[in-house]
Amino acid sequence: MIHIKYYISKNRDFNEIQVANKKENAFKIIYQIINQKIIEKFGPTNFTGLIWKSENDISVSKDKADILFKLLNVLEENEDVQVVSSNFDVSDDVLASLTA
Repeated sequence: MIHIKYYISKNRDFNEIQVANKKENAFKIIYQIINQKIIEKFGPTNFTGLIWKSENDISVSKDKADILFKLLNVLEENEDVQVVSSNFDVSDDVLASLTA
């Protein structure tokens, strides 16, 4: 049994889903249920998908940001890597100096 809490609106009123199924099918079923709830509440969507998002972002300096962007580029170019995510935050000033 997999028990998931999720929220659709910003007020974070949690809803709950319980799925009694094989683990490999559970995420697909949960995804379908949540997607249907979103459509019922807000209408058709342009994009739906599961995204792992961190709760905390870490601010990085210009030097660290440069290294991280190089690493992310290498990972994204690797055909074996399907998804790349991160939890760092780069200020607008640092970003502007790196892209100049």
